Amino acid sequence: SFGLIGPTKLNHRLIHAWLKSSLAQDKNCHLIFVGENHSGDYGQELLSTISRHHNKNIHITGWAEMSVFRQYLTAADVGVQLRTLSRGETSAAVLDCMNYGLATIVNANGSMADLEDHSVWKLPDEFSDNSLIEALESLLNDENCRFRIGESARNIILRDHNPRTCANQYGEVIERFYKASVPGLHALEHAIAGVNHPFEDADLLQLADALSKSFPPRKRQRQFLVDISELVQHDSMNGIQRVVSSILKEWLYNPPMGYLVEPVYATVDQKYRYARRFTLRFMGCPEDLLQDEPIDFTSGDVFLGLDLQPLVVSKHHVFYQILRRHGVRVQLGVYDLLSDLMPQHFPSDSKVEFNQWLKIVAESDGNHCIIKKMADELTNWLKKNDSIFDH
Repeated sequence: SFGLIGPTKLNHRLIHAWLKSSLAQDKNCHLIFVGENHSGDYGQELLSTISRHHNKNIHITGWAEMSVFRQYLTAADVGVQLRTLSRGETSAAVLDCMNYGLATIVNANGSMADLEDHSVWKLPDEFSDNSLIEALESLLNDENCRFRIGESARNIILRDHNPRTCANQYGEVIERFYKASVPGLHALEHAIAGVNHPFEDADLLQLADALSKSFPPRKRQRQFLVDISELVQHDSMNGIQRVVSSILKEWLYNPPMGYLVEPVYATVDQKYRYARRFTLRFMGCPEDLLQDEPIDFTSGDVFLGLDLQPLVVSKHHVFYQILRRHGVRVQLGVYDLLSDLMPQHFPSDSKVEFNQWLKIVAESDGNHCIIKKMADELTNWLKKNDSIFDH
């Protein structure tokens, strides 16, 4: 019996049947488990059973290298491969036995039920000890039967399981599906329309989002998604807001080469959307020409947190990681570390919130500061406080 020992291999059932059969009394008969024993209670119980019956020519080899494994396949007269609780997988050990021309006893469990009856000695899935004993003793006493089953098994392996044959079959199926398919989003739309199933709005939104990610526009210009969540809500005209407005204006009129600048915003309760109405108003255009639609993104885009909105950043930190997994480069801006450098001027709980925000900043692909001194302070702070981060 070949392979790792475990409860799903029914090794205990084979031992019990062996001990009840005439083979246990024949000094020329050996039951060999070629593989590593179970490391838990199951393996210990097998060893105890073997010990209580003074061995009876039952052996467990332990882990076997491939060369040793093949030697046992060559030397064996009969293979026994039993299974229970199969999850549908195909047993390689059964095919190994068949490939070496062994008359192999199996039970009709999982994929073994599909083996041709003349290529194995097939027991019912829920077999009795007596039926297994009968199979063992019959194959012991009938060399011609062993030969017929083994030869049939070997021929089936060569016919149906030859790697080149299997590869050719896969290739033919792939080509057939490819030639018969109608590729593209348009064909998928028709296929979805033909599905007779009532969709909820949430299902349709999820489907639309998945299609957007799976079928990005082929010639779409890369986006420079600029987060201005604070500026969209209100322009406080403070130092940071003036910087954000100035940089945004420069980028809108002189975008980075190869990029389309798209201001975006979110709130604590709302996902990111294009800030198109704000942008039109910001550029002196009628703001009702466009709507603030949910943002779209694909690999090669850049997301830049230009505005200072710690609450929004903290709320949407998972979304930033989604962007990164889709190939979007995420960079967040840092304007100062005053909450840490001058804590006496801030509420007592601000340090915790500040550290939480900086942790998200540290998880991004890069950071932007408006002066080199600030960049140096941020670098030093991150090095000094590295222990508070999980990265």
